[in-house]
Amino acid sequence: MAKVIEYDVSEVEAGQAGGAGEPPLGIQDAEIMICRARDEKRDGSPANDIEVAFKINDDDDLRWLYEYVGLGEGSDWKLREFTDALGLPPKGKIDPQKLIGKKIKVNIKQGQYEGAPRAEVGRMLKSDATVEDDAGPQDDPAADIDPDFTPSIEGVGDTASYDEWDADDVKGEFEDRKLTVSGRKTQAAMIAALREDDAEPEAEAEADASGAADGFTPTREDDDNKYDDWDADEVTAEASDRGLTLGGGRGNAKAKAIKALREDDTAQNGDGGDDYDTWDAETLLAEVKDRGISMPRGKKTSETLIGLLRAHDAEPF
Repeated sequence: MAKVIEYDVSEVEAGQAGGAGEPPLGIQDAEIMICRARDEKRDGSPANDIEVAFKINDDDDLRWLYEYVGLGEGSDWKLREFTDALGLPPKGKIDPQKLIGKKIKVNIKQGQYEGAPRAEVGRMLKSDATVEDDAGPQDDPAADIDPDFTPSIEGVGDTASYDEWDADDVKGEFEDRKLTVSGRKTQAAMIAALREDDAEPEAEAEADASGAADGFTPTREDDDNKYDDWDADEVTAEASDRGLTLGGGRGNAKAKAIKALREDDTAQNGDGGDDYDTWDAETLLAEVKDRGISMPRGKKTSETLIGLLRAHDAEPF
């Protein structure tokens, strides 16, 4: 018997995610060909999502597009987008098998796969949606130029309609501005950070006495290494999203997840992923104090402070 999924996205604002040929970009008709709940990915790592395969424009010569709708708290905006597109209420139960054959529209974007261009699913829309429905605010003249328009805050200021952006656009803008959040980088958290950044006056960049880059502000890998401040559910969900395998046996699940995340950060960033060597002694000392790291007696050289920070980074919990 197929798994029936109980869901509740009533607190989420509405409107927030075969063949060999590549589907065309822009808003296209899509039919659900596969819909199933997953608790395990193909590589055996844990999952908690709905796997959906779409056939585009009823064309058997085009390859199907796959989308994964998370069932965790951090991705409830995507589940709301999916249920809205299907015309489902914001709270209820989903039988994935009964969604096969349903038709919606998807905004197909240009993505990448193994370094090569590849079409991918952007925002999901109701079957009667039009290009204008997904183009953003109608008073923005750029919205009439391209149905695959990617919004920008330029000229919009703190009234930017981030709720109308898809996940990739929000994440891209967040990373372009080098913003940080305390905890998981969920859609809602990144939007809040963008709006807070919009409200702040633009500060002029200044070079510090050590000759560091203009406007350089040291962070600990965009705060992503501060997993100690995250809830247990957040760190385990992040590890699951990355497809990481946690250590077996008894022990604190949060500690295991943090250890796996930090090891993955190191592997992704290479050589520790830090740039402490470019920081001046005053900045290093401030970072050590902010983290509450115990310091040995005697002179605090830059080398000593860098050693303390790297040792702290390497701690499993």
